[in-house]
Amino acid sequence: MSRPEKRSFTSYRMFLVISCLLMLLSACGADPTVNPSSSPLPTGRTNATPDQSQAPGSTLLPGTTTATDTNAANPNLIRIYSSVPLAGGTKQIAQTSDNVYKMALDDFTGGSGKIGNYTIEYVTQSDGIEGTGLGWDDDLEKANITRAINDPNAMVYLGPDFSGAVKGVLPLLNKAGLAIISSHASYPGLTQSVPEITRADEPDIYYPTGQRNFFRITSSDNVQGVALVELFKQLKAQKIFVIADAQAYGKGLASSVIATCLKQGLDCSRRTSISGTESNYTALVQGIKANSPDAIMYAGTFGEHTQKLLSDIRAAGLTMPFVGGDGLNFDTFAKNNVLDTNIYCMKGGVPNDKLSEKGQQVLARIQAKYGQRIDASILSSYETMSVALTAIKNAGTKDRKAVIQALATIKDFDGTLGKWSFNQNGDIDLNSFTALNAANGSWKYYLLINLQKI
Repeated sequence: MSRPEKRSFTSYRMFLVISCLLMLLSACGADPTVNPSSSPLPTGRTNATPDQSQAPGSTLLPGTTTATDTNAANPNLIRIYSSVPLAGGTKQIAQTSDNVYKMALDDFTGGSGKIGNYTIEYVTQSDGIEGTGLGWDDDLEKANITRAINDPNAMVYLGPDFSGAVKGVLPLLNKAGLAIISSHASYPGLTQSVPEITRADEPDIYYPTGQRNFFRITSSDNVQGVALVELFKQLKAQKIFVIADAQAYGKGLASSVIATCLKQGLDCSRRTSISGTESNYTALVQGIKANSPDAIMYAGTFGEHTQKLLSDIRAAGLTMPFVGGDGLNFDTFAKNNVLDTNIYCMKGGVPNDKLSEKGQQVLARIQAKYGQRIDASILSSYETMSVALTAIKNAGTKDRKAVIQALATIKDFDGTLGKWSFNQNGDIDLNSFTALNAANGSWKYYLLINLQKI
């Protein structure tokens, strides 16, 4: 904060009191005028206070906005908002993603924080909360988009990471004409209609204006489902028991795997679901045992319930492969099962050593700064910020509609993930997947799967 002029002891004491109150509100993610659950979206000031010392392109504390009035239009300022789960089970990965967003902004602008005559300001917001099985908090998510939508300087919204969170806020962002780019939200129904996987009203229900504004730097689950079936065939598994969690990601991925199994002659007829709040899974395990599958498919995201499920399965003497999608690609899961070598997961993209030269160079810098164990999948965050900035540059004007149009026409983008384009749905057309095997407490390369571009 800029230090105030000292006029008198009384005024200075009053300044301290007000400042402390504002800091307390900021630390709680509070906003005295925004009710996240209200509709239509509220307007008015945010919890931010004037600060002339804020540097271009800088990031503030999670859950806060920039220190300037976000309802005041500035013709030379463009803001990019993010929403990442900086609390809860995925906070470590989310923090790295946030850092990588900043790195990409710095790289793109050469450290200036400017594109042409526009100052680019990046605003971090957190949608995570401790003790929730969802991975995000609905109220925080709605508060985050409220700040962005009501800020006339906001041109792009990065995130959320979870498909369920995107489903809740995408219609509001669509009405506001604000571009949204997600690095991880992979539920097919957000962008396309897929028989036996998506609902009849998807994806149209998410685009009330009829215009698309959602883009993602990850393959949709219907494509990942095809890759997972290729992995099952490699593992010589003909009969698969499918378990899905209660989230949109898990449901969509499970449906995709089952639909692909039917087409390719594999038996995925036995399917069940879990909420993630069960005290144990002994009854479920007995069902698996009676079914005698060659492999178990878990369609869901990593959490304490995942470890509980696997532990109950292994305790019953079931040693068949336990396979998950990219929602299981967490170091902690591999570390927790250091003696179990029959665990597999999928991740989008190619192995580190098969990245392009640009991708390897950026990954090396990320690893040097934030940890050598960071996987190449973090490059999706770098790519997300990079393509957002490219769209702003290509639009050449501070206009939300122009930025969306610039994103929709991204073709042959030569980035860290290789050369790719957005298709007519807003999906990235890269469809390489890497299967990983948990060995000695870490994920190891197992199989590269290249699918035809969508």
